[in-house]
Amino acid sequence: MLNKVIVLIPVYKTIPSEEEKRSMLQTLKILGNHPIRIIGPENIDYREYKEMGFTEDQIIRMHADHFKGIAAYNKMLCAKWFYRTFEAFEYIFIMQNDAWVFRDELDMWCSKGYDYIGSPWIWKPEQTKAKVWIELFPIMKGEIGNGGVSLRRTKTFIKLSNVASSIYALIKKNEDFIWLLVAKLPFIKIKKPAIEEALRFCIEMEPDQAMEMIGGQIPFTVHAYERYGKEFWRKYMV
Repeated sequence: MLNKVIVLIPVYKTIPSEEEKRSMLQTLKILGNHPIRIIGPENIDYREYKEMGFTEDQIIRMHADHFKGIAAYNKMLCAKWFYRTFEAFEYIFIMQNDAWVFRDELDMWCSKGYDYIGSPWIWKPEQTKAKVWIELFPIMKGEIGNGGVSLRRTKTFIKLSNVASSIYALIKKNEDFIWLLVAKLPFIKIKKPAIEEALRFCIEMEPDQAMEMIGGQIPFTVHAYERYGKEFWRKYMV
């Protein structure tokens, strides 16, 4: 019988920022009843993370090449070997250290039977100057969703990883965008929630609009809160 879920926190540097530490300590506190692992390069010192409360057994050291930059990380998150590493678990919950978890709903979200859950992309193209996001907006608008806080059914991602890797080799975009393209292929079915339900799982962009869409309910998690809603979220982070 498979274990239910493993929480993965990707890191890439020896000394996390104070805000990253705060995020990770919150994850340890709220999700401590679940298996939690840091994944990071084999060639850094993890002393700072151990001082935060992570044990040696909670650190998974991977080849340093997978953490050299965003492109290497994106390639890894499309690769079959990555998901096979965690095939003893039904779900992988990725919780980057620029995210915040408010309460433990992880078992509940796993019980819904989705293949993938992430925050919906609800931003408007005029709100960014980044050319890449403007170009991708017609494909991403209203879709689910962002990979920074995401729940992934392991067997589904193992099954479809060759497709994802092939697409990544062609266009080399963010891994969550690659998986969106995989899900849009006519011969593939990836079960995802509706926008409103996904916003209850995680909010990233436009937090005021997103909260309004779910009746003012505080979501399970938020991602990139310092970038998209630092002042908005502070009042909830008590």
